[in-house]
Amino acid sequence: MKKFLIPSVLAFGLMACSESTESVVAHDVVVPYKVGDNVSLWQHLNEDGVAEYFEEEGIMPSELATPNKEVKCENALRMDGNTVYFDEMEGIYQEGTLVDGVCGNAVSLKSGEVAPLSINMILPMEKGTVEFWFKPNSDFYDKDARTLLGNDEARVHFFVQDNKIIFQKNHADKHFYVTGDLNLNDGWNKIAGQWDGTYMSIWVNDQMVGKVAHTLGYEPSSRGYTYGNLIVIGYKSRCCMEGPGQYSSMTTSGAYDQVRISNIARYEISSDLPADSTEIESSSSEAEIVEDSVNVNSSDSRSYLLYEDFDKDSVYKVQLTQGVSGNAGSFGNGDMMVLDALDESIPQGTFQFYFKPSEKFKEMRNAALVGSDEGRLTIQKSGNQYYFFKNLPDNKIYVNGSAELKDGWNKFAGQWDGKSISLYINDSLIATKETDTAYEPSTRNLSSAPYGNAILVGYKDYCCTTGDDVYASGEFDEIIVTEDLLY
Repeated sequence: MKKFLIPSVLAFGLMACSESTESVVAHDVVVPYKVGDNVSLWQHLNEDGVAEYFEEEGIMPSELATPNKEVKCENALRMDGNTVYFDEMEGIYQEGTLVDGVCGNAVSLKSGEVAPLSINMILPMEKGTVEFWFKPNSDFYDKDARTLLGNDEARVHFFVQDNKIIFQKNHADKHFYVTGDLNLNDGWNKIAGQWDGTYMSIWVNDQMVGKVAHTLGYEPSSRGYTYGNLIVIGYKSRCCMEGPGQYSSMTTSGAYDQVRISNIARYEISSDLPADSTEIESSSSEAEIVEDSVNVNSSDSRSYLLYEDFDKDSVYKVQLTQGVSGNAGSFGNGDMMVLDALDESIPQGTFQFYFKPSEKFKEMRNAALVGSDEGRLTIQKSGNQYYFFKNLPDNKIYVNGSAELKDGWNKFAGQWDGKSISLYINDSLIATKETDTAYEPSTRNLSSAPYGNAILVGYKDYCCTTGDDVYASGEFDEIIVTEDLLY
C-alpha cells in the first residue's frame, strides 16, 4: 500500500482530535490526474493497491485506531463502541486542500475535485447513523444540484437539489430517500442520516428536517465492483438517483470534516415533530408516510437506467449544439463518447435516442449510432438498413429494416418485452421479431472487450454486429435506457 493505507489508518483515524486544537496550515496539493474524473480516480486507487487492501481487510474498523478519550475539540464527533467507521479527514489522497476543520484538519474541495475516504461500507446494519461536518464554499449554490457524500449506488448518499437536502438509502433496484428543507449556515454544519427500524430521517445541526416510515436496514452493494461501497466526496455519478428525480452527475464545493458511521440510531425522534420540522414524503402526499420505494419496475413513474442529455455539469469533448431540449452533442467521423455501463440483466425495456444526420452521414454506407461493444444493445446503420442488436453470448439477435431519415431530428428506439424485439424510427415500427430473451450483460474480461457493457455514442467496433469499425456523423440528444415499455 503506497499512498492510501497509511493515511487511512493513521492520519484519518488518529490525528484530528488530539490534545491540540491547532491544525496544519492550509496548502494546495498537486492534482496528478484529471479533476472530477471518477474513472481516473479508480485507476489511481488500483495502482496504489487499494483494491487489494479492501479485498484483504474489507473495512477500516474502529479497532484499528485508538479512540480519543480526552478530546479538547469542542463539539467534535468521537469514536465509541458503536462506531463502525470513522474518518478524521486529516490527509489528502490526491485532490483538495487541507484547511482548519471542526477538529484538526478538514479537506476542502473545489467544484470538480474528488476525494475517496477510508470508509468502505461493506457491512449490513439493521440500524445506523451517518454523520459528517460540511462547510459550503461561496459557489456551492451556483448549481441546481450538488452531491455531499456517499457511495456510487446511493446505498447511502446525501445531496442537495434546488432548495432541498436529500438522504438516500437505496437497496437493489429500490430507491428509498427522505427530503428536508435546505437551510445550511455559512460555517460548519453537522449533517446526519439515520435509520432506526421505524423511520429513516435526515438531520441538520441536530434538528430533524424530514422523516419517512422505513423498516429496512443498510444493505451494501453486491454487484462485485471493488469501489461500489466506497464513500466518496466531491463526485456522484448519475447512477441510482432517479427516485428523487436526479438524472445527472454532480460535483460539490466545500469543506468536510469528521465522518462517523455508527451501528445505532444516535438521534431520538419524538412522537411529535418539532415546530420547525416537516415530515417529508418520499412518494406519497399523505401526512403520515407509508414505507414505499421507487422501484425501477414501477409503472407509475418512469425511471432511467441510463440518461444523457448533454446538459450535465461535465466537460464534453464534442461540440455542443442546439438539441431537442437544451444541448446536443455533435459527432464527426472519429468522435466517440463513453456512457454508463449496463452491468445487470434487464428483463424488458426500451433503448431510445434522438439523432440528426449530417450530410456526410447520408453518404456513409455503414455508420455507428449508439450501443455497446458486443452488440448487447446497439442501433447502427449498414447499407440501406437500420439494425437493432440485442445479442447474447455467441448468438446474434437483431431486427432490421429500411427507413428514410428526416434532415432534422429523428427518434430511434429499440424495445424488448419478453416476447419480441422491435425497432422504431420516428414512432413507426420498422421491424419486429419474436424472441423471449432479456438484455444480458457481457461477462467477458476487459482485455477482450475493453469497453465492457458501457454504451458508446458515435463508434462501434467490428465485433458482433455488421463486422466493421464504424463511426457516426451527426448530432445526438436524449439518450435513455429504461425498463419501461414506451411503445
